[in-house]
Amino acid sequence: MKLPHRLPTVVATALAGLGVCCLARAAGPVSSGAPSAGDESTVAQHTETIAIPGPLRSFLRMAGISQGSTPAEVLSLLARNAFLYGHEQERKTEYLVLEDRYVEQARELQTLTADGSIYITGCGDVEPLLRVLGYHFEAGCGQGGATLITWDAERAFLTMDSGFPLTKLEQSLQHATPFSFPYPSTRVPILFHESDWLALLPARDRTGKTLLDLLLNDQDADRLYTALSRLDPETRDALFQSPGLKRLLFYAPALEFFGRPL
Repeated sequence: MKLPHRLPTVVATALAGLGVCCLARAAGPVSSGAPSAGDESTVAQHTETIAIPGPLRSFLRMAGISQGSTPAEVLSLLARNAFLYGHEQERKTEYLVLEDRYVEQARELQTLTADGSIYITGCGDVEPLLRVLGYHFEAGCGQGGATLITWDAERAFLTMDSGFPLTKLEQSLQHATPFSFPYPSTRVPILFHESDWLALLPARDRTGKTLLDLLLNDQDADRLYTALSRLDPETRDALFQSPGLKRLLFYAPALEFFGRPL
């Protein structure tokens, strides 16, 4: 994306001020952009969150994000990875295609949960789960005869790669014992409000979409989210007020440069 020849005064001033601040902090510790312990109570009152479907550890694993990341870092790290590794010559890479498919599968699995867990009593109620996982029985279901084989290769790959306990499910069916697996969603903080980000999409494309969908499908939004997550909160809020997210899409490369820690 090419930058306009001239930035609006408010953006240029804010970025210049941020550059001075970065120089002043050069000798100090690098900040990850996450709130400090002393700010947590204030942030908790004002920060909006969105739901990540399924266990967070599985989502982080599929997204290539460290398991040690805090919830406040998750979306900024996802946006960074999606921007850097998710697009090639205007097309989504396998990395981003798989992450998008994983999220859709996780949402389907959550429709099968009760009280945040997947419960299976036996052969009689397991079929809906198997269809989502991409497996079926090789030769019927019963004691000693509940061997699972691949039915849908794409779904089966996501099942195994995300760490779903398929072997435990198979053994439970073979021994006629109940199967239970915690499958909760996790709420993670976001920058600003979800509706502000979705407003970047054409009105016809917003129905049923979430910020997570946007970050998995829009490289410009990924770059802007990454850049803003690196700025200090005061500068970030000032830029959000004016010129706003839509116009900031044009300035994401400059924001990214000034937001880098020294």
